[in-house]
Amino acid sequence: MMKNTLYFLPTDGVLDRATAEQLLLRVSPERRAHIARLRREGDRKNSLLAALLVRTAACEALGCLNSDLTSALDGGKPYLCGAERFHFSLSHTEDAVCVAVCTAACGADVERLRRAPHGVAARFFTEAERRYAKESDAHFFEIWTRKEAYFKRFGGTLADTLTAVDLLSSPAANESRVFDFGTHIAALSAENAANAEARRLHFGDFVSRACDSLAPLD
Repeated sequence: MMKNTLYFLPTDGVLDRATAEQLLLRVSPERRAHIARLRREGDRKNSLLAALLVRTAACEALGCLNSDLTSALDGGKPYLCGAERFHFSLSHTEDAVCVAVCTAACGADVERLRRAPHGVAARFFTEAERRYAKESDAHFFEIWTRKEAYFKRFGGTLADTLTAVDLLSSPAANESRVFDFGTHIAALSAENAANAEARRLHFGDFVSRACDSLAPLD
């Protein structure tokens, strides 16, 4: 049985042009077109690796081939056709990608640890969240990623989610989990989030695995 999992992939490794071209053949033409439209090299790299991570996770969980996977959008949220019990949410930030894979609707977010914009907390966090966020930059990003993950799971508008949901109280807190990866903070919003596992991947190993395990697509 598939277990709720959050995959974390650092993306600060070197991806040479030849390898990138091989990896692009392993994602859908629509994803290739999306990647080509991105202006920043880091964004193109992260978008490619996130798509590959979804595909490798799906092939492993569903026991299928890369060519069997067809994605579509529902209200702007991607899903895999014919895989009702395979839900995913992806996020990327500077030097990292994360993908949540769950048996029901889920949301994931990842942020690089840095100086927190506490003005955001003053505008959008509840009083309890503001007190918690003031304790450290890490605490701020714990709250922020949990709110983003909740928004990705349920939809709506981000502004409403930020102000309406207190991620330090039940029931939202019980379906949310934060993972500390040292340089980055990631969060998962899902049923049974407390029992989810985190898998940190190695950049070079993942790239090699994607090339070997995912067949090129037309």
